[in-house]
Amino acid sequence: MKILFVIPHYFGTGPQGYGSTNDSQRAKRLEALRAVIVALHQHSGAQQCMLTDPAQAPRQANQAISNDIDIVLCTTGNNHLLDELDLAKGRYERFVVDIPNPLYLGYSAYAVFKQAYGHYDWYCYLEDDIVIYDPLFFSKLQSFYLSAANNSSLLQPNRYEVSPDSCSKMYIDSHMAPGFDVFRLPNHRQRIDINFLGTPLRMVPAENPHSGCFFLTEEHLGALLEKPWYGNDAGCFAGPLESAATFPITTVFHVFKPSQECAGFLEVHHFHRQCAI
Repeated sequence: MKILFVIPHYFGTGPQGYGSTNDSQRAKRLEALRAVIVALHQHSGAQQCMLTDPAQAPRQANQAISNDIDIVLCTTGNNHLLDELDLAKGRYERFVVDIPNPLYLGYSAYAVFKQAYGHYDWYCYLEDDIVIYDPLFFSKLQSFYLSAANNSSLLQPNRYEVSPDSCSKMYIDSHMAPGFDVFRLPNHRQRIDINFLGTPLRMVPAENPHSGCFFLTEEHLGALLEKPWYGNDAGCFAGPLESAATFPITTVFHVFKPSQECAGFLEVHHFHRQCAI
């Protein structure tokens, strides 16, 4: 499959709400961004190999489940950490925009998607601290859409954090503040049951649709592109950062997530721990 990942990235002076304005956080932000990019190549990309004979060059591996991926980082001005990434050339491309408020940088991803429409199987939005370690991530998404049997449903991963000093893991987006139930379309199906590798699993309406990311098929993106407000900035869902990652999909699709008993079926790692574990 051909997969496009678009990642808004900002580090510099600006609104306090961005979380990337304090220079004391430079090392952590750099570590997170590097982890996001490296994990995509290592677990979803085609450059995977197996050592079969120490005397010979490694052979390509995971051809059946790896993908042809492109990564685009959206930045504005010199407010970024790309020069410090120390990654080989060609690991990502850069899309530069000029915006007065970096809190709305996420909406630049929609311009990239529009330009790329028709050339990929998946169009993916990732905040710059969302890491995917699962090599079967897109196989799992496909299994959901085969069971959903329509393009009106969208599966979001559960976002988790881990503690560096314990064995604990916590899913952090299981609820929303009162009043946010308006971000759910009417006539929502109560569940979608799927079978993955012989295991029955339940996908349920997302109590909180936010995951800091989303993953669209070509049909999904086509449905979004038909909307007259496509790409317009809004701060309707919590704030502009969260809205860019979540608000558009909630207005068009019935959003599901894996249920609590199988939360790890589809998951992403929030690199920067914010919750007490």
